Amino acid sequence: MVEEKRTIRLKVFRFNPVVDSEPRYETYETSWLPSLTVSMALDQINRDHRANIAFRKGCREATCGACCITVDGFPELACRGIVKDGDFIDPIQGFEVIKDLVVDRTKSTSDAFRKIKYGREGQPIGFVPAKAEEIEVSRKLTICIDCHGCNSICPPMLYTSEKFIGPMYMLNIVRSMFNPLEDYDRVTQAVDVGLYNCTLCRHCTIVCPKNIDVADGIILARRRAVEKGIISDGVKEVFENITKTDSFSGVSVDERASWAKGLNLPKKGDILLFASCHYTATEETRNILKVATVILQSLGLDVAYLHEEEPCCGAPLYLYGYEKEFGEKARKTKETLDKQGVDEILTLSPICTYAFRELYPKYAKNFDLNVKTFIEVFAEKLKAGDVKLNSVGKKAVVYHDSSHLAKFLGIVDEPRQILGSIPGVKTVEPRYYHGINAISDGYMAADKDVGLEIAKKRLEQLLDTGVNTVVTTGASDLEWLRKAAQSLGRKDVEVIDLIELIGRSIKEVRQNF
Repeated sequence: MVEEKRTIRLKVFRFNPVVDSEPRYETYETSWLPSLTVSMALDQINRDHRANIAFRKGCREATCGACCITVDGFPELACRGIVKDGDFIDPIQGFEVIKDLVVDRTKSTSDAFRKIKYGREGQPIGFVPAKAEEIEVSRKLTICIDCHGCNSICPPMLYTSEKFIGPMYMLNIVRSMFNPLEDYDRVTQAVDVGLYNCTLCRHCTIVCPKNIDVADGIILARRRAVEKGIISDGVKEVFENITKTDSFSGVSVDERASWAKGLNLPKKGDILLFASCHYTATEETRNILKVATVILQSLGLDVAYLHEEEPCCGAPLYLYGYEKEFGEKARKTKETLDKQGVDEILTLSPICTYAFRELYPKYAKNFDLNVKTFIEVFAEKLKAGDVKLNSVGKKAVVYHDSSHLAKFLGIVDEPRQILGSIPGVKTVEPRYYHGINAISDGYMAADKDVGLEIAKKRLEQLLDTGVNTVVTTGASDLEWLRKAAQSLGRKDVEVIDLIELIGRSIKEVRQNF
């Protein structure tokens, strides 16, 4: 029996600036096999359809980086990426198109390396004793193949290129920074070209074909900057807020704890509700904490709250390079939690969850508490049939993944499962969806103008779905997306926390708010 030949259809970006007034997509059908790479598919299309699609080829072994293009919104090496039916094939973003899938990377690269002053500076200084850990950092970064994939999906570089040089170029600086033979001041240089304006969204790390942890390299460089005292004003402000008020936002202890008045929450209990600096920073987010508490109580969960004694988890210290200070903070916070007899931490904040779950075990000896997000706990109760959700009316929503929730913690399915369980709610995904639709909300950028520009672009991507209700998880995401809506003059847009939507769908909770 002869097996029927299978085909797929691909939508390919076409544009020749010499003769075309604007780009277009053309759809091509081509033979399919399980190992069909983008490069192979384009060769077949050019041969069978005489399409003459321009694209780059190089080593064909995922080593040179020349063939990097975009497949369904994500950068990929054409010689390695496997295509599927319906894929959109585009050039990488952020560069001038020469023709079709070929972009001009020369100008961007030349400008960046002129800033970097690539190569040795000053007089040779002879033998320098090398630290093993520094050599290891430099070696890990030398495998970068300069494919520009990370640059093409980096929010601060794409939207505020004058304030962040881009991850690929920054890695060149960091690599030199940890080279013991380097005699140029790479730390000052890194700060000058935007070291603190990386939002740590981790998109660069996810798409890197060589599996370089770019985000980790940024954090290591920030540690070096802290050691040398070369720190941006925005980061200094966060550090001072945490050290003086035990809150990254600088809000007083009394104001942060005010949301719990009248809820009669004990200070001691098996399950501690960790409210976080983020959710206690504004009146709007403090109201969300109230809703979350009533939801938990309706599920039969008795939670404790430290009130004025709740500390900052310290995560911004770690992410901004204050490793020593973060370690001290983690150990001190563990002592506070131990005194209260806490067995489990439940928090609304993705970044606090990341700190407790991933960082504290490394810095606070014997930290072994069970740490869960509100979303995980509620999804478990929903799956067990312990909660019934009521209709909120017919409502189409688009969900924005918090970078820390999705990319740092891998919590992606649970929010969508909850949305899918609310009668009347239809979740619409943006055009390109890869299990995570987050680019970044921009809050980790030290320059707030960078944060706002990224949030505006992110909101525009979400609104391109035709839906005007944006749902997210995380107080920082909520704040930035609301600021973006205000800045864009979009009064028709509603940005809400998933917890608010859950509250509207539970009768006992809705009656209280």
